Amino acid sequence: MAMRTAKVLYDFSAEPNTGEITIREGELVTITRTDIGEGWWEGTSCRGDTGLFPEAYVEEIFEDSAPPPMAPPPLPQVQDYNAPAPGQNSFGVSSPIDDWAADPWSAPPQQPAQPAKAQQQHDWNDVKTGNLLGDIPPFTNGSLLSPGGGGGGGGRPGSRGGGHLSPGNAVGDDFDSDFDDDSASQTGNNQQHNQSKYPDLSQFTESLNQNALAVPHGNTNLSGSTGDVSSLGREGGKKMSATSKTSFNRFSPFVKSGAENYILGKIHVPVPPAEIVSIVEIGDRKFNWESVTPPYSCTIASPKKDTKFKGLKSFIAYQLTPSFNNIQVSRRYKHFDWLHERLTAKYTYIAIPPLPDKQIQGRYEEEFIEHRMNQLQSFVDRMCRHPVLSQSEVWKHFLTCTDEKRWKSGKRKAEKDPLVGGANFLALKPPEKALEPEHVGTTTMMFANFSQSLDFAVKNLAKVAADQTNKCQNEYKRDYQTIGKAFHQLGEAMESQELQYSQTLNEAIFNTGEVYEEISKLIDEQPRLDWEHYADMMHDYKGMLSNFPQILHIQSGCQNKYREIDADVKLGPAEIAAVKHRTEAVSYALLAEIHTFQQQLVKDMKLAHQKFLREQIDYHRKVADKLEENLRLYDQC
Repeated sequence: MAMRTAKVLYDFSAEPNTGEITIREGELVTITRTDIGEGWWEGTSCRGDTGLFPEAYVEEIFEDSAPPPMAPPPLPQVQDYNAPAPGQNSFGVSSPIDDWAADPWSAPPQQPAQPAKAQQQHDWNDVKTGNLLGDIPPFTNGSLLSPGGGGGGGGRPGSRGGGHLSPGNAVGDDFDSDFDDDSASQTGNNQQHNQSKYPDLSQFTESLNQNALAVPHGNTNLSGSTGDVSSLGREGGKKMSATSKTSFNRFSPFVKSGAENYILGKIHVPVPPAEIVSIVEIGDRKFNWESVTPPYSCTIASPKKDTKFKGLKSFIAYQLTPSFNNIQVSRRYKHFDWLHERLTAKYTYIAIPPLPDKQIQGRYEEEFIEHRMNQLQSFVDRMCRHPVLSQSEVWKHFLTCTDEKRWKSGKRKAEKDPLVGGANFLALKPPEKALEPEHVGTTTMMFANFSQSLDFAVKNLAKVAADQTNKCQNEYKRDYQTIGKAFHQLGEAMESQELQYSQTLNEAIFNTGEVYEEISKLIDEQPRLDWEHYADMMHDYKGMLSNFPQILHIQSGCQNKYREIDADVKLGPAEIAAVKHRTEAVSYALLAEIHTFQQQLVKDMKLAHQKFLREQIDYHRKVADKLEENLRLYDQC
């Protein structure tokens, strides 16, 4: 297969960690792939770098390798008495030679040139299937903070990442395809469900069509995924505005969440007073979410197995009782899952606590139900303690609604909530005081490094807890049972001699075997008292920490977008000031969430380790008491 090459028409500078390569005008690049999509090609530069570059910035070189056509040799001269008069060839055309090319029947007449058929465009607005750009991968939470803030490696078609299971397609845990309400989950509200992935579907597709890659005029030097491409290839461009600075990368969390549209002032949604989220300064350049209502709690109890469809569908219902009204409501796991999805879609600047993992087998075993109830209790506790989440309308509806019709109505309202993703930044009410950029940058970077190391430690401890639980309930238990049986066999051997003077000794040896049997039971039950609770807390923090890469990426993207707009001399001071105010609101939200997270982390770590050590001490004290009691029997021999 012939190697394809292209000549670079315009300079293009790659963004870090985006898979792009830098190319310069006049260079030659080797094309390796043209099916990337979104106006991108893959190739190798003259410096040996392989990556992505805009298709519109290069011109492919086509080399015609076929030899030029050759005219047929002339016919031999033969005397013809019927030959035309001198000065005419055999076709009656005036020519000094017998020109075969002049034969009017040797080739069909030339047709007028047909205009080149326009390349068929993909249908980006295929809302019937709910699928944009083919199979767009969900955001991966693997990387923390990209230096460029605009790429993160996840902005190209074909990149992989972790996705969020939605109620409609979740596999496993007592999940139906509906909420006893067909219209809520299968018809018009599917569009709202997709907003958890693509906030504002119509704006998303419209921006794709309006901001495709175009050829720039003249020799320009754009900066990868964050360049201003809205005016490229357009006539005029007399008036510039902040809203025209849309990113190349339509797959980054900064763009997909709607944060870019918020920063550029493209979102205009009214904010009810109940939705306003205030941020207050608490001193020493620290900020926190403002609590507007007294704290409260909620208990989960009395899990009960129930059925529907005449016993064809089984599920477990948990009873929740909030302290502010003491009215009990019944909720299934799928209701928790729906709530979690709505919270994740709405609050892109908050680390939402995780739910227990889904499970297919053993869902109705007593131990599993009890453990899941404990994990759900932890989720509810964290929701009640968070100053913002505890006041959320969707959370209050989940916690208080007892009427079926009101439940369905509130559910539809939550799914049609316009204040989700980037639009919810409009609800932020930060302090009027301007932030210090150096302080924000230092705090953000320190927390990024801290959360990364904490995430590694939490995952390792969760693994250790699971390993110790497994060993206590299997390996260690068998070892103590083996020890107990060995002492029991020794007692039987001593008893078989029927030595009268060794009777009390035999009883002591038998008791030693029984003590080790009892220890094996203690060690089997112990993980439920210490390691299981410890592992549950690690599960919570593993889930919350997985939110921060996206939160940090969005804040970094806002900062980069503001710097890009601030450097544009064509924009007026009023527009730049408005963008700065919106950018600082996002930074204030990050600082408030960091403070809330760290405060709760200190409390949780203290309580968790105190409980773990107390249970360990109690366990070893029980073992020591049993061994001391057995020792006293030997003193009586």
